[in-house]
Amino acid sequence: MLLWTASLWLGADIARPYQTLHQWQKADNQLEKKVKHLQMQNEREALQIQALSTKQGLEQAARRMGYLPPHEHRLRIPRP
Repeated sequence: MLLWTASLWLGADIARPYQTLHQWQKADNQLEKKVKHLQMQNEREALQIQALSTKQGLEQAARRMGYLPPHEHRLRIPRP
């Protein structure tokens, strides 16, 4: 019985570093996933900034928000 208890205690004591390593790997994987997500978001926003720095990109963004140039008028077609 004493031998069994000692071997059980040693087994739990030996497994502790591996459990800690697993927890660290899990946390590291979550951080890597978050970093990749933020990098992709950063790339999308950099492309959007680049597009808005041109006249055409700025005009397209304004049209999406409902703005029209002064010489244009919105055409409304009534439904039958």
